[in-house]
Formats: sequence, C-alpha cells, structure tokens
Amino acid sequence: LLSFRANDVRRAGRAVGTILFGIDITEERAAEQRQQRMQEQITHAAEEWRHTFDTVMTPIVLVDADNRVARMNRAAKDLCHREYHEVLGATLDEAGVGEPFATTARLLANRGASADAQTAEAVSDDRRTWAVNVMPIASPDQIAPWSIVVLYDITRIVALQESVRISEQMSAMGQLVAGVAHEVRNPLFGISAALDAFEEEFGHTGDFREYLDRLRTDADRLHRLMNELLEYGRPADLQLQPQPFASVIERSVRACEPVARRKHVAIEIHVEPQLPDAIIDRDRVVQVFKNVIENAIAFTPPETAVIVDVREDRDARQLVSTITDAGAGFREDDLPQVFTPFFTRRRGGTGLGLAIVRRIVDDHGGSVVVRNGTGGGAVVEIRLPLDANMKAQHAPQ
Repeated sequence: LLSFRANDVRRAGRAVGTILFGIDITEERAAEQRQQRMQEQITHAAEEWRHTFDTVMTPIVLVDADNRVARMNRAAKDLCHREYHEVLGATLDEAGVGEPFATTARLLANRGASADAQTAEAVSDDRRTWAVNVMPIASPDQIAPWSIVVLYDITRIVALQESVRISEQMSAMGQLVAGVAHEVRNPLFGISAALDAFEEEFGHTGDFREYLDRLRTDADRLHRLMNELLEYGRPADLQLQPQPFASVIERSVRACEPVARRKHVAIEIHVEPQLPDAIIDRDRVVQVFKNVIENAIAFTPPETAVIVDVREDRDARQLVSTITDAGAGFREDDLPQVFTPFFTRRRGGTGLGLAIVRRIVDDHGGSVVVRNGTGGGAVVEIRLPLDANMKAQHAPQ
C-alpha cells in the first residue's frame, strides 16, 4: 500500500514540473487497523463487563483506598435508593443510605491496614437480614488496597434456622409437658372425686361451702391446664381433608360467642367470597381460631368488636386470616415471647393458648405472626397453604 505526495517544482516563481513521492504505508495502516480493532475489543469487553456486573443480583460495591465508592452494580444502587452520581466518589456514611451500608461503613472504617476479610450481619429497615462481606483487593495503581463489598440477603436462611430452632424447642417442650400432664392427671382426678364425695356429704354445711367453692375453682383450673398441656404435647397426627374454610371460621366464632356475650364484645366476620377449600384438620384448625379469638376477646374492652378477616393470597397460594382486637396491643418487649409456653399477661391465663396455635399452624405447613395494628389493638395473622403437596409431609402415614 503506497501513499503518494506531489510537490511542484518552481523556477522564477513559475511551476516548471511536479515531483511525485511514493511511500510504502502498508505496515503503518495495518498497525492502525490492529489498534482500532483492539480499541473496539476493549470497549466491547468493558461494556460486556458492565452489563455482567449489573446483571448480578447480589449487591456489589467497589470501594477505593479512601473508602469512597468507585463502582457499584445495579442491585447495590437499587438497595441504597440512590442514583449513581449521588454515591460515586462519596463514602457510604456521606451517602446516608442506612443498613446494610451503615454496617459496611463501620467495617471499612475498622479495616486499617488489615488484609483480612471482614464479615458482619445487618438488618435493614424492611426487616431483611444481610451478610456483609468486605474483602481487600489490589488497587489499579498497586499502591493502597481497595475493597470489594458483597451483600448477601440471608433473610430466608435466618428464618429457616429460627423455624428449625423453634420446632426443636416445641417438640422437646411438648414431650416434657405431655409427660407431666399424664403424671398429674390421675391424682388430679382423685382430688376431684374426693371433692365430689365431700360436697355430697358436707356441702349443705355453710362452714364448708366457701372452702369447697375455692377448691373446686382451683381443681377446674388445673383440669383446664392439664388439657392444654396434653393438647400442646399432642403428636402431629393430622386428619387432612378438603374443608370449606368459611364454615371453619363460623364454627370457631360460634364456640366463642358465649364468652363474647358475657364480655359485651361483638365479633365481626369478613370473609372473601368464593374462597377455595382448605386441606386441613378441621378440628385442630377450629381450635386455632377459638384460641386466638378468645384471647382477643379477653383484651378487648366492652362495647367494641373483634374483627376476623379472611382472604386468599393467590400469589402465595395461601389463605390469610387476621384477627384484630380493640385492646391496647402487645408490649413491644413481649412480641418475641408471645408464642413461648407459659408466657402470658392475662390474669388467670395458662400461657399455652398461642403456643398451641403456633404448633398446630406449623404442623399444617403454615405460619402465624403477631403485631400491633396501625390504628391500635393487637393483630394475629394466620397463613395456611392451599396446595396439597405442602401438606403431604404432615399427613399421617
């Protein structure tokens, strides 16, 4: 490949000829083409890397030696709810992006000259649990190390671990209380029989009436406690059948109506029309709602109402039931303990009602959570799965 250049030859100001120069530029042009192709490849690779980096669903942040954000992928940007230009070049503290970035900033501040990776857990405002990993990497200038931050959403893992822990605790507690209940039941039956005989012979005597009534009340309370202990320790031998869920709710409410009338509390039922059948053990689920509604009535002031709302969550394939009372709600410190056996704030309560509720719901493959309503009062939300395959593992063999 030749490149020609022409120069005029002039004499006395007049052009008398032209000189042509031919230069071989084959290698020069080939080098330019190679450089252009290399530049295009670099640009394509950078673009491909950027798209790959942004496609990763795990939030990743690249931080320089001064703990300033040099790069973050789309998942990290979405998590911190900031645009790139608001975060790039700033420290995570300056960006003010909350958890899990606040924990990340603390780890970076404590990094110092350490070459070791650091890990911690953080809970964000939306109650997700994050594993924060900060690892040093070589910087582009090879002078001071940078850091790469990787954030893993471990909410489901933490929830599963907690579920396993609670299941193990409930199983062990169930075996213990069932054994105790069986041992106490026989002498308690003997005490009740002795009270019946004593009342038959001396009940007409006024001097004994007060003591008999007190003993009878205490014996009845112990009988109720023993029945609840046996219910709590009862094995998960579920009799699963398709059931119209609305009728289950109605039966539970009817069982609670005498208590509600004595307290002058109304029970309002709001059931979504055309609910699908639920594959449940009818009697055990009625027990669940009876326990929850009676508990709500106990904390609801007279002349107000307990509201039972039932709907289908079609995305999750679950029936969702919420029972809301008009009381003062749960104490914040009590929320982690409400399902613990024998924990109660109700005078005369055994502290087993909600523990039994959780056990039965867990046996059905569902979940139960408690919270305070935005307008006051306590809310108990019960979720039961609709899909039969979710219940098969609990069916009797």
